[in-house]
Amino acid sequence: MTTNARSTVRRRCSLRRMRAPAKPSVLLVNLYFPPDTSATAPIFSDLLNSFARAGYVTTALCGRPSYRPRERRPWRPLLRERSAQVDVERVGSTAFERGPMSLRVANYVSYTVLASLRGLFRARPQLVISGSDPPLAILVALIAARGAPVLYHLQDLHPEAAISGGWITDGHAARIWERVHRFGLLRARLVVCLAETMRTRVEQKGVSPNQIMVVPNGARRPSTTPRPERIDLIRGGARFVAIHAGNIGVAGAWETLGIASTLVGDHIELVFVGDGAKEAEVRGHGLRVLPYQRDVAAVMAAGDVQLVTLRRGMEGLVVPSKVYEALAHGRPVLAVAPDTAEIARIVRAWRCGMVVAPEEPADVARALQDLHDDRRRLAAMAENARRAGEYYERGSAFDKLVERVSRQLLTPRSPHHVP
Repeated sequence: MTTNARSTVRRRCSLRRMRAPAKPSVLLVNLYFPPDTSATAPIFSDLLNSFARAGYVTTALCGRPSYRPRERRPWRPLLRERSAQVDVERVGSTAFERGPMSLRVANYVSYTVLASLRGLFRARPQLVISGSDPPLAILVALIAARGAPVLYHLQDLHPEAAISGGWITDGHAARIWERVHRFGLLRARLVVCLAETMRTRVEQKGVSPNQIMVVPNGARRPSTTPRPERIDLIRGGARFVAIHAGNIGVAGAWETLGIASTLVGDHIELVFVGDGAKEAEVRGHGLRVLPYQRDVAAVMAAGDVQLVTLRRGMEGLVVPSKVYEALAHGRPVLAVAPDTAEIARIVRAWRCGMVVAPEEPADVARALQDLHDDRRRLAAMAENARRAGEYYERGSAFDKLVERVSRQLLTPRSPHHVP
């Protein structure tokens, strides 16, 4: 090949590269990301992987692992990693173990400051996704966006959830928090809510219905087979086991479950797998509490029924993701929650368990006894739960969200577009 021919080929290749459209970039802002084991970490990991499969360049702007992490990270001002199809940028936030609220707040504040600085000076993405860890992550997202569209994926609605959970009082500080949060909420181009009850609360804050999309978190399809020895260890020789798997936090009706455990016979045992702010209260009722288990399939299989609980007043503020995990594994659910809660609606609609008011321990005990006595009914509930799990499969729900974002937020607008 002559010199002129080679030069012509190089120019053509260069022109092709110049004409090739750059892949749009998506940035996630959330403190927790794997190897953190918080509920939001795998959810947002799966969401970014859905964007990656659709051709986007995805990055997670997160903090150092601090939520029961499978691995720790050394302190660095900025640590870059790769997780599946996602680039990970970890700012050097504090990584205190969750426990005293002051240490948790230190993690929140250090992440907010450092992530804001990183977002301000990194390349501007085409889309920013904000989680709600920490509770004002939306402000970090707006700083990083610098005018790009922001998708606010609400997991907890604050400050109402913090007030109802007893973290703060409904006073001056809460009103300031509400104003700041509303400022961020109204500037998001799309707000994702976990349920219709949450949508209603968000609309009451002034967000247009056209800017809201309801997307349940759902759960992944089970990918492992439970190990019999792990199942036996969790059951501890009990004949009938009701398991609560996950965070023992401020949103649950723990006193009701504690009293109910004293009303059932020795043939029924309540087992809690996990930890949280209310772990001491649960232990105070003499209930068995096991540490967090990585073998989720074994935890699901070990329970004859899975417990999901929500205190009255928390409906519309949070939706316990553990309900979707139970359904994905085909396990019946005893929902100790208000009738208006999303988990109660799901259980009733799919006939995959029972619903009991969160203030009625005697009714909880009676429901557990009924489930123990009627194994045929329990098996039918398990089959219905399996079908519900297929319906709430996380991947398909997130693919629909990606499709709407591509169409609504990332498609260039016509010059005659009227918002």
